[in-house]
Amino acid sequence: MYRAYKITDFEVGDYLLKFEEDKWVNHGKIVLQQGTMFGIRTKTHDGIIMLRDNILYSEGFIASKDPLDKPSKG
Repeated sequence: MYRAYKITDFEVGDYLLKFEEDKWVNHGKIVLQQGTMFGIRTKTHDGIIMLRDNILYSEGFIASKDPLDKPSKG
């Protein structure tokens, strides 16, 4: 299975991933973009969390259109 990852230029619809304790962890999905701010929906919080793009980039997040927990087809 092929997955493309981005380290900058995140977009609405991307899943945010971060490497923690020897594995990649899904931290939510970008559902809104306003200027340099991203709105992120997670399972752990109700509503949308707004974060500046430089926070996401500097904290080591990457983005992908495909979630990690999606079953592999092969």
